[in-house]
Amino acid sequence: GGGAGGRVLLQSKATLCASSVSAGNAGQSGFPGAGSNGAGPAGGTDGGTDAGIPDGGTSSGTSAGTVHEIKFSFQVPTTPAITLPVAGQVSTTTRPRIEGQAGTDGPVVHILIDGREVGMVVPGADGAFFLEPFTPLTAGEHEVTAWSESLGVASLAATPVRFTTPAVVLADGGVVDMAVLVVPANGDTVGPTPLFAGTTTNGLTVGVVIDDGPDNIVPVDLLGRFRFQVPESEALSVGVHKVTVHAHNETGEDGPHSDVVGFEVVVAGDGGTGVDAGTADPAVPMMVVPAQDASVDPTPTFVGVALAGTTVRLELDGAPLATVTSDAEGVFRHEVGADAALATGAHRIVAQVVTEEGEAGLRSPEVGFQVRGPTDLDVGCGCGAGPAGMISVWALVGLTALARRRARG
Repeated sequence: GGGAGGRVLLQSKATLCASSVSAGNAGQSGFPGAGSNGAGPAGGTDGGTDAGIPDGGTSSGTSAGTVHEIKFSFQVPTTPAITLPVAGQVSTTTRPRIEGQAGTDGPVVHILIDGREVGMVVPGADGAFFLEPFTPLTAGEHEVTAWSESLGVASLAATPVRFTTPAVVLADGGVVDMAVLVVPANGDTVGPTPLFAGTTTNGLTVGVVIDDGPDNIVPVDLLGRFRFQVPESEALSVGVHKVTVHAHNETGEDGPHSDVVGFEVVVAGDGGTGVDAGTADPAVPMMVVPAQDASVDPTPTFVGVALAGTTVRLELDGAPLATVTSDAEGVFRHEVGADAALATGAHRIVAQVVTEEGEAGLRSPEVGFQVRGPTDLDVGCGCGAGPAGMISVWALVGLTALARRRARG
């Protein structure tokens, strides 16, 4: 099959052994009596007869590779040193500049913060290097270190330096809180131009970062809602992607990043359009997915909103389906398993609050939907509902924001 080549790093004062790049044994055919075929090692034998050539040779002769010997001075890379920040320093930014000194023999320096590599840099001719982290660091104490690499050989790690980054504050002295991404949820499937929507308690703008790309900065409305829809000109490729969001203060400084949400682009189509659902009493639960008259598969996921920590009973076609609790952002979900797949046809879903005394409380409007076979499903937002499903997205985002403010009040 041919050799792939290779390299050997030999550190010594003089060459101590001879090199050999002779070919290996010739290929052996599985056909009876065919013998070997191809070049073999110099002076070797094929153990048989090939095309009239007696034992002791091969039909293609011998073969040997070539040796290129490159001699230059080499030593294990010098252990780098972190010069900035200094130990115990309190940084004025969440993206502190990391500076240091390494050897001048051409190493690559790997920089790690809190045990995670954040970048690689090549030092200048004087051995100096620097890096500004792409992702803002969370407020609090951190540890930075580094190590050098040359020809696959690693140096010892630099002495760790501990430093502190500040919280991002607003003009009124408040701290910028973490923004929350509501749509899509982790593991959702979407189209190539998905809608990203969520809430922030006090950010002035929000940055949406897809696959570690640029900051897509969007405004925040008076209810703390934000939205960003990927344009057709920048449609995402089919496959798995990730997204995170963060709020900004008046000067554009980044607040803490949200947890990474993974999603998958599986079909061509638009990500839907969002329509503001207006204000509503957040104490009343509301079904968001599926939307009214949507078409879903037999194992849909039901999504709704209520006040945070509310116990909600879902009723399907007038019968109890499941009891769930809304999370800290007021979102509740229930996924129908394959063992409880819904029958084809029309259905209706209702969400009702269960009080602390176990009594029935406020009740959501009834939502009617259709269960159809896979070949009949409409192409929509990738969440089991047709295009109309995205009309209710802003109900989810808006009510979540209201619920959070009502709970705090």
